Amino acid sequence: MATANFGQFLDPKTYEPLAADAPRVICSHHPYLREFTLLQPVVFRSPNGHIWKADHGYLYNGASIPRFFWRWARPEEPRIFPASAIHDRLCDPALPVECDSVTAACVFWLMLRAGGTRPVKAFLMWLAVRLFGPQFSGESM
Repeated sequence: MATANFGQFLDPKTYEPLAADAPRVICSHHPYLREFTLLQPVVFRSPNGHIWKADHGYLYNGASIPRFFWRWARPEEPRIFPASAIHDRLCDPALPVECDSVTAACVFWLMLRAGGTRPVKAFLMWLAVRLFGPQFSGESM
C-alpha cells in the first residue's frame, strides 16, 4: 500500500527530515496577547521540494479562531502549531510575500497532514483558512 507524501518537517540546522520521535517545535504562549513566539525555527519541505519556514523569534497568533474552538484545535497542539506558525508567516503583511493565499492554505493543509492531523480535521482547518483567513495575491499585500 502506497503512503501519501504530504512533505516533511526538517531539522532547522541540518535540513534533514525530523525523525518521528524527534522533539517537537517549541513556542512560548503569551496568554494576554493571544500570541506565541517561536523559540526555534520551523522548516517544512513540501512534496515539490519547496522550503517554507518561520524563523526563531517569530511572533504569531497561532490561529485566528475564538478561544471556544480551542478545545478542538488548540494553536499550541504539536500537530497544529508548526503548520500554524508557517501559515501565519506566509500571510504576514509585514513580511515579504512568498505566495498567494491559495498556496498558503494548501501548504497549511500539507503541513497539518505531514504533522499527523487527521484528514477530516485537516480539511476543516484548511476550509476555515480559505473561507475566513486573509485573501491576497502573490504580488503584494
